Amino acid sequence: VGIKGNEAAPQIANLWVMHSSSEGLGVGSTSLQNRFPKSESRPLRPTEPIGSFRLFTKFAVSALVLMLALSSVSAAALDPAGKFLKDYCVKCHGADKQKADRRFDTLSGDFSGDETLGNWQDILDQLNLGEMPPEKSKQPSAGELKQMVAWVTSEIAWAREAHRGRVEETVLRRLNRREYRNTIRDLFGFDMTMFDPTKGFPEDDEEEGFDNLGETLVTSEHLLGRYLDAADVVIEKAIVAEEKPRTRTWKMKPPFDRTTDAHSGWVTHERRMVQRMKEPFQTIFQGTKERFGYRPLDDMKEGVPEDGFYTVRVKACGLHREHEYDRALIGTDPAEPIRLALVSGSQAFGTLHLRQSIEQTLAVIDLPDDKPEWREATVWLDKGFQPRMTYENGPYFFKTLPNPIHRKYPDKFPIKLNYGNWWDVCQNIHTPQLRVYEVEVKGPIYEQWPPAGHRRILGGKPFSDDRASEVIGAFATRAFRRPARADEVASLKGLYDARRKLGEEPIAALKASLKATLCSPSFLYLEGSGVGGAVSGSSADGGVNGINSVLHNYALASRLSYFLWSSMPDETLLQLAATGDLAKLETLRQQTRRMLADPRATAFSANFTDRWLKLYKLGEMPPDSRYFKSYYVGNLETAMAEETHRYFQHLLDGNLDIGLLLDSDFTFVNRPLARHYGIDTSAFDKGGAHDRDFIKVALRDRKRGGLLGHASVLTVTANGIDTSPVIRGVWTLENILGQPPSPPPPDVEPLEPDIRGAKSIRDQLKKHRENPTCFECHRKIDPLGFALEEFDAIGGKRRGYGSRKTPIDTSGVMPDGRKFKDVAELKKILLSRKPQFARNLTEKLLTYATGRRMNVHDRPHIDRVVERLERDKLGLRDLVLLVVESDSFLAK
Repeated sequence: VGIKGNEAAPQIANLWVMHSSSEGLGVGSTSLQNRFPKSESRPLRPTEPIGSFRLFTKFAVSALVLMLALSSVSAAALDPAGKFLKDYCVKCHGADKQKADRRFDTLSGDFSGDETLGNWQDILDQLNLGEMPPEKSKQPSAGELKQMVAWVTSEIAWAREAHRGRVEETVLRRLNRREYRNTIRDLFGFDMTMFDPTKGFPEDDEEEGFDNLGETLVTSEHLLGRYLDAADVVIEKAIVAEEKPRTRTWKMKPPFDRTTDAHSGWVTHERRMVQRMKEPFQTIFQGTKERFGYRPLDDMKEGVPEDGFYTVRVKACGLHREHEYDRALIGTDPAEPIRLALVSGSQAFGTLHLRQSIEQTLAVIDLPDDKPEWREATVWLDKGFQPRMTYENGPYFFKTLPNPIHRKYPDKFPIKLNYGNWWDVCQNIHTPQLRVYEVEVKGPIYEQWPPAGHRRILGGKPFSDDRASEVIGAFATRAFRRPARADEVASLKGLYDARRKLGEEPIAALKASLKATLCSPSFLYLEGSGVGGAVSGSSADGGVNGINSVLHNYALASRLSYFLWSSMPDETLLQLAATGDLAKLETLRQQTRRMLADPRATAFSANFTDRWLKLYKLGEMPPDSRYFKSYYVGNLETAMAEETHRYFQHLLDGNLDIGLLLDSDFTFVNRPLARHYGIDTSAFDKGGAHDRDFIKVALRDRKRGGLLGHASVLTVTANGIDTSPVIRGVWTLENILGQPPSPPPPDVEPLEPDIRGAKSIRDQLKKHRENPTCFECHRKIDPLGFALEEFDAIGGKRRGYGSRKTPIDTSGVMPDGRKFKDVAELKKILLSRKPQFARNLTEKLLTYATGRRMNVHDRPHIDRVVERLERDKLGLRDLVLLVVESDSFLAK
């Protein structure tokens, strides 16, 4: 495997080879071999060994009959369909043109091929949606259309029945970075507030937004090296010394930071002034947007000596929360208390007074006005980290404020800034600020010693050679999420013995074996299946028939847990896998409900929505701070994502109609997001709701309801400065309707349309659509984007374009001829296409759940889920249950 410079490499390589031979996986392979039991209950695949001549004869005759049947159908039955295609489709999808990269003049009537079946399915979908033929083209009569739809529907149904039970094999895949972190957390019981063993890993590749697809999660020599590094860090963190670390206390007074002298003369001046004060303090004037937003603690420059909980006490207050200046100029909200945030920092990750890539907000403390008081928080700190102080809701950028305030308010602030009078400016400007007088840190504090990770490995007992096999085997079983095989344990124990012979102490030798375990493919990969363990039972209506698929019980436990928790199975799942009960359909349903009710299911709501809706891209193009200051002062980026996560979780918890994802009269906001939306914030002044807490609020403006009104979606579909109807239209087609527009043909150069004379975005796109090459896609894209144009680049309502407020036209015409005047009416049209949305949502859920893209053979299983969802008027939680019961999820 190309690992060098590590003594454990031969044993790790041996584990990979052993895994490959015993599990049917060649090194570098991407999918598991078939593990169906050789029985007469289903046709054998051609690659399987033939157990008897009688069975071979049965298989061969069946295949011959099937081929003859397909050929006769294609010869006899394509004539009416062929005429329809020639009359209404071939003009745009024939020899001369292949719009959307589709050619139908040579389309076969033999539905047995995957590509042909997929093309016919696309034709049927377009006919059912009424989007083809285009409105300006020759149209079929109602009778012709009905006959064509009936024929294609019948032929697709026949072909799928002939291939009944055929489902794409789930690709063997490795854990992505998120899953790796969560698995380490749950395997060892670590607090992961600031511990990230994947920080040196390369980014996971993605496909269609998903970062957990087996085909893209490749393994490289570089990544294997990072796995070794991570294993070193994790095991060293887990196994601790026998003696409990002593608790110590740091008492600190201003100046807290003395290291910024080289970066700013005014800090030097401040330090001298602090030393003359009767009750010294240091001031923070702005949020953590640049260097003056942090106050590191120089007395703790090396960070805390041990991992653990620490009590942090701060004597501080806020000043000038209610100020006399233009609120838009300062950017803060006088209704909010001034807040002190404790943010982690370590010299290992850069200068302490600057933002660090791995920093975490540990606690946020509301401060009293004017008079300092003690406030306290207990936070987790990893070894080497300290709690830096920041002004959490302070002005975005203080350095630029004095001069415009001096110009606008010469009577209130007569001091003109020069770089020799910073101290006077800072103390007399009377903008919102935060003063800190004293800081105390005490710790580490442990409820138990040794910590959870140590106890999970050694069981709280002294370790010696005679316990090596027991400890290594138990750990491997937990790490592999299934019983470790005897040969695996023997290999790991062999590494232990080899290290002992070299003279290493028992604990050091044990650490080597545990590190090798974390580098094994059995830990790093999710196994697709195993021998036996068929899921048994029957669905209530026979519609979702995934129950006959063969899936190893432990693999099923892992698939379920990584779907709903993004982490390893818990003891309950593993015990049910061990007894075989997890393979019973009712047990599977019960466990799915239990897991959805567990707090860990918030990982599903957050991770799935981030990937489905592309919210992980929030922040990739930061909004311009000159025009969108509230985005930074109110920490709207975090609030936007949280709104969508909470909204999805609410629908899941309440088993509410998935149509609420398209339109609703409520959402979840905190005070800054409510202010951003123009929602009355008085609710945050009543009932004890914290300014940054999220509460459910009613929406008077139905344009805001549903995902299309969420600022997260509207921001991720903008570029940080302006908006584009095309980008938002494409996003809606892909993620709501499941109809991504086709890219232009590879042999056609992109054309720049002549947009001279265009006065608005709509005019520009009208000119663009006059180009025949562009028209077909833009008639679907542009109307959806126009409806969202009244929202700006961070999802705020706007009255017009630019400083002149050029009017915004949000009306549009859908490809089927239906018209709307704004996004509220568009959402009504989308609701009328709810089955299409449900099909897309189901496909996205299955893609996320199985780690592979859905294909033409998954379509009948998806359709059965959608039919059941619509027929029985089921909710979002029911949909997740149906996904878990589907053949596509249960297939190996």
